[in-house]
Amino acid sequence: FVWIDLALNKTMILLGALLSSGIMVDERARNILTLYLSKPIRPESYFASKVLAAILVFTWWYLVTACVAVLTLPYRIPGFHAPTFLAVSSIHLMAGTFTVGLSAVISQSFEKRFSALLASMLTIMLLAGVAFVPFYDRDLWLLGALNPFFHAISIFGELGNMTYGHVLSRLGILLGWNIVVLWMGI
Repeated sequence: FVWIDLALNKTMILLGALLSSGIMVDERARNILTLYLSKPIRPESYFASKVLAAILVFTWWYLVTACVAVLTLPYRIPGFHAPTFLAVSSIHLMAGTFTVGLSAVISQSFEKRFSALLASMLTIMLLAGVAFVPFYDRDLWLLGALNPFFHAISIFGELGNMTYGHVLSRLGILLGWNIVVLWMGI
């Protein structure tokens, strides 16, 4: 939990926003978007290809970071269980790809990359910050249901009896959130 919260969570917030907060913003600011779109490509396809490229970069970085953890943490943490770590990391990776897509969608509302970056980071940090609220107050379950980051961290409540169903259900929910946010940008 500490590795995912401290290392991977910060990576998710920072890298997700950095990779995609400028998608099409820079092209629009430099007036080259018109040139790109004069080619036989639709704006939706151009946006989707840029977001998917950013997701691939994010995924590569996340997997490298998780592999470093799997190779080093067993020597530092007694009882480290790599399969559990990898299951939780896969869920967290899917939440990270959501940050990339969300940041790209948010950036469409801004003309300056820095403004888009700040708005993206603020939104992502807000969602991540309130993700634990339903753990503390079960009456706020709707807040958790509508927050993709809650689905990523809710697995921590199941660590003692985690099953494939727990992991696959969260992966499915987060895949759905990824599809929705990509669709919103297109």
